[in-house]
Amino acid sequence: MSFTTNLTIQLTLFFLTGLFSLLQAQTIEIKGLVKDSINQPLSYANVFAEPIDKNIKVSYAVTDEKGHYSLRIKKKKPYKVTCSYIGFVNKDVAFNFSKDTIYNFKLKEDLNQLDEINISYTIPIVVKTDTITYNTDKFVTGNERKLKDVLKKLPGIEVDRNGNVTANGKKVSSLLVEDKPFFGGNTKLGVNNIPADAIDKVQILENYSDVAMLKNLQDDDKVALNIKLKEDKKKFVFGDLETGTGIKEKYLLHPKLFYYSPKTSVNFIGDVTNTGEKSFTIRDYIEFEGGAIKMLNNAGGFMKLYRSDFAKYLSNQDYKADKTIFGAFNVRRSISKSTDLSLYVISAKSNTLSENKNNNQYLFGDLFIENRIDTNEKDNFYTIGKLTLDYNPNKKTDYIFSSILNISDSENLSNINTNSQNEILSIKNKSNLDVFSFKQQISLNNKLSKKHTVTFDANYNYQKDKPNMQWNTNQEILEGLIPIIQEDYFRVRQVKHIKSQEISALLKDYWVLHRFHHIYTSFGVNKSNTSLFNNDYQILANNTINNFNTADFGNDFKHHFLDTYIGLEYKFKTGKTTFKPAIYYHNYHWSVHQLNTAKKRFTKKMFLPQLNVKVSFKNSEKLNFKYQLNNQFVSTKSL
Repeated sequence: MSFTTNLTIQLTLFFLTGLFSLLQAQTIEIKGLVKDSINQPLSYANVFAEPIDKNIKVSYAVTDEKGHYSLRIKKKKPYKVTCSYIGFVNKDVAFNFSKDTIYNFKLKEDLNQLDEINISYTIPIVVKTDTITYNTDKFVTGNERKLKDVLKKLPGIEVDRNGNVTANGKKVSSLLVEDKPFFGGNTKLGVNNIPADAIDKVQILENYSDVAMLKNLQDDDKVALNIKLKEDKKKFVFGDLETGTGIKEKYLLHPKLFYYSPKTSVNFIGDVTNTGEKSFTIRDYIEFEGGAIKMLNNAGGFMKLYRSDFAKYLSNQDYKADKTIFGAFNVRRSISKSTDLSLYVISAKSNTLSENKNNNQYLFGDLFIENRIDTNEKDNFYTIGKLTLDYNPNKKTDYIFSSILNISDSENLSNINTNSQNEILSIKNKSNLDVFSFKQQISLNNKLSKKHTVTFDANYNYQKDKPNMQWNTNQEILEGLIPIIQEDYFRVRQVKHIKSQEISALLKDYWVLHRFHHIYTSFGVNKSNTSLFNNDYQILANNTINNFNTADFGNDFKHHFLDTYIGLEYKFKTGKTTFKPAIYYHNYHWSVHQLNTAKKRFTKKMFLPQLNVKVSFKNSEKLNFKYQLNNQFVSTKSL
């Protein structure tokens, strides 16, 4: 076994090595130095290799701080290589090499005056600090239909078949059109639908922040895609209408309609289908709620979102039949130069049927055969709406107000039938879940001075859940565990009411001591009040009630929690490594009150350390290490 495993590994490595060598043999490396007329290196100069054959992808490089560049091109293929730098005359060279080559560029300063000569030349790629701008006319052929077709031809950008974009190895998490979020920043919808002929420039924005003044202060490390439109395409309507029908009465209606103008954008996608295919996925839902990076920074919030009924509906792929009516609507309006109003509404109604059949044979003692059929039918209705007001009166002030409403109603009917030599068991389970949730979010950001930026975030969340369960069976369930009365048929019920109110506030000061030394101070409070009431009972044949409360079943529980804290973070950079150690001091107070018992109060004080380390080897190669000590407390939501 060991010899076979080692031989397999060796053959695999040999194959991969050969494949890598073959791929390397098809390309050659052109590298060298870019200097000015007095032999001083030019950093961040563009070296652009444009193939004569339009079917070959363009290659480009940007010189490092010492003026060095390196790019790979196809072997024995003719290229026109252009080296450009602002304020210098461009230099063009024809390349058609069969091996790795060193070529140094020397650029001359452009001494021509604008009133003497007019030079018309557009640099294909412009690199400025955290922004890369592509002039798409230099890359497209005119046969492209959608934005994704354009992106596939831009060097350094990759697009998968679902419309997810990576730039220089980093995942793009937000999409902007003319510096404004498109459909809430959803990347996939824009990439698959924005028409190619409307695009003038494509920008990659690294270290992107929704609030400009917080760039390089927060550690999101987000990448955004910004689309600049052609002058005659800044007001247009576009979209697709997909319809289909097929065998076994399958049907599909999938409209996508978009309107864009500098002041107003309106977007709509819909689905009427019984194929089970969903145009709005769980990944899209997470992006609407703030994005994976933001959600992962709050592990509890992320898991709560991922386990929600709406998320389960979006990710469900196990069904026998699925009928869905779905609509997502988004509108954004610029009320003034400083005020934007946006609204999105997502609504879905579905009916899903699943069925599992099992034949089990037990070989202990006499042969025992069990035939089991599980059927499940779900009726779901969800509506989520978010209204956001963004007020940005100047570059130093930004206020964001958001209200989120979530209403859902789901009913689940399951049936388990087990047939064996000795008995027939039937269990019918019916569950209902009604959820009403309201959130209010306020974000105030102010740049007080060059060194100090202050942010204040406050959130209020109210949620009311009513999960009800019903079990009907011809066999006693949980025998010996619940005080059930013997009858020919058993009907057991559970009724729950859960209410929660949560308030949180965070005041944070970003103090920039030096470009590579920051101190962040935080003051925060988290408060929650939750209550749980549940009642378990049996409905007897004469419709009287056998209440399980006499056997200590049921609950009436109230939980109050208060967390006040202060935090200190020190962020500094040395070489390619950024360190951010932090310490938070928390003062916890909570109380519990259950049934008729006396209220119990508790207090706990703790220091919670954190450490973030980021090493940047290259623009697309980074190593992140994060250590964080957290505290979690039991609440009614985990009961």
